Amino acid sequence: MTGVTQSEQMERREARRTRLDLLQRLPPGPGAELGVFRGDFSQSILEVARPSKLYLVDLFAGEQCSGDVNGSRFETVDMAGMEAVIRRRYAGRADVEVVKGVSWDWLRRQSAGSLAWVYIDTDHSYMTTVMELRWAAHAVARGGVIAGHDYHNELFPGVVRAVREFAAQRRLHVEVYDGDRLASYVMVA
Repeated sequence: MTGVTQSEQMERREARRTRLDLLQRLPPGPGAELGVFRGDFSQSILEVARPSKLYLVDLFAGEQCSGDVNGSRFETVDMAGMEAVIRRRYAGRADVEVVKGVSWDWLRRQSAGSLAWVYIDTDHSYMTTVMELRWAAHAVARGGVIAGHDYHNELFPGVVRAVREFAAQRRLHVEVYDGDRLASYVMVA
């Protein structure tokens, strides 16, 4: 395979499958969404994956600009205000905990193997994604899932590079759900 790296060979494309399809792949038990933005995907996680506990982890600071699942319809949101909205939305639900903090630091503080899965969709930088993957490997139980969004080499090369390096180091296969314009990835820990 000329021009194809070993990490690219470890990828399997799940053509036309979306991140909503990915939710059906998540194992039962507690999970975490890192990077919540408006909380729309959080609601989908609750409805489709039905985790025993969902941790919604975000910095909830400053203004954040993001598009929809396909990278369209960008909007800027005051994240302090969004934190209040999300806390109200899930108030009284024992199966949801809203966490204000740094994603990888929150993962680092979790007990080893305490989560069934993690879904990463934070700042898309290489270093942040490296740290999130490293600590997700600590927090996610063996056989659990480490997944994330924005697996797009042109728009988010740091995410793709970090995931490929992580998968190669641990000899994991990467399933790429590319039914959305901005693909998601899944690795079984």
